[in-house]
Amino acid sequence: MALLSVVVITLDEEQNLPGLLESVRGVADEVVVVDSGSTDRTVELGRAAGARVLHRDWVDYGTQRLFAVAQARNDLVLSLDADERLAPELAAAIRAELARPEAELAAGYRIHFRHHVFGRRVRFGAMWRDRRVRLFDRRRGGFDGAPVHEKVVVDGPVRLLPGRCDHRGCESPAELEEKLRRYARAAARERFARGARFRPWHWLRWPAGFAKRYLLRLGFLDGGVGLRLATLYAGYDLEKVRYLRVLERQGAPAPGPRRDQPGRVDARTGSGR
Repeated sequence: MALLSVVVITLDEEQNLPGLLESVRGVADEVVVVDSGSTDRTVELGRAAGARVLHRDWVDYGTQRLFAVAQARNDLVLSLDADERLAPELAAAIRAELARPEAELAAGYRIHFRHHVFGRRVRFGAMWRDRRVRLFDRRRGGFDGAPVHEKVVVDGPVRLLPGRCDHRGCESPAELEEKLRRYARAAARERFARGARFRPWHWLRWPAGFAKRYLLRLGFLDGGVGLRLATLYAGYDLEKVRYLRVLERQGAPAPGPRRDQPGRVDARTGSGR
């Protein structure tokens, strides 16, 4: 039977970490928590639950995740965030995969996320059909190292696992708006460093992003929450454009982002990061 390491990056996650650790019990052979300086009981609670807790100063998401994966003792790695939970069906599916002969294992496994934002489950809009590779064989791939919007890339077949991973996102619009602002600026820095520059038609990304999330992806079926999410994520698109223009006027990338809580808001899909 293959052995599995679960890796988590944290900062002040005492409210979330215990639930995650309980959900991977019976699935993980080890849990590695890489903390970037929590001032609450995150480290204490992680160790009390049997996790191996390490400290690493915050650099960016990609670097932190690469470090966490490298600390795992097993080659099969499941990367999760503290505000995520394996539903029973997904946990059972992972156990079934681990029981396969090694030659039958895929290079990566795509997981379907079920998002809860502002205390409600979100079914449509930007978070619709959010599936991403989080379980993988690190000998055949891993995180691409991007400082923001990091993703897992593998060389080999990828399978979709049955079941869901529940993500408990931001409890308030203000909290999500602040996180999206940080992400937008980090994304703008990354794009500027790669040579991207402001163009006037970039302002059209607000209406285009809103229409895509609210209309094309049926965000309106989520009622008021769907409208609020479509508006906030369109604001994210606008902030990226605005901040890219700021960087261009400055003539050089702004200083790197302050260490922020490595919660999970992927503004490309709208999955609350």
